[in-house]
Amino acid sequence: MYLKKFRYLAEFVLFYIFFNFLRLLPLAFATMLMGFLAKIIFRYSKASKIAKRNIHRIYKDKSQQKIYNLIDDIWTNLGKSFAEACHFYFMDDEEFFDLVKINGFEKIEGLIKDKKPF
Repeated sequence: MYLKKFRYLAEFVLFYIFFNFLRLLPLAFATMLMGFLAKIIFRYSKASKIAKRNIHRIYKDKSQQKIYNLIDDIWTNLGKSFAEACHFYFMDDEEFFDLVKINGFEKIEGLIKDKKPF
């Protein structure tokens, strides 16, 4: 019981340190670094094997190389998204909207004003 709690605490501490380390890096460098690391680390994981099998089931005509490239792109995007999340959480609205453009925001505002679901 205590070993499990210790393990969870250790995982949290490592995650917290890594999260804050990424926050200290510039956004562009952090996203590039995490995209690269995620692709390298997860390329040989069990999840990649499952993804390869599932993608092959859907796209039977794709070559093995294209499937591997697609999986690499998935891991790269996931790593970049994690790095961006580390930064976006602590940004103020002005910084955030300098980086992110929301198309059709006027429509959303109109729905909110009219109290309609979206």
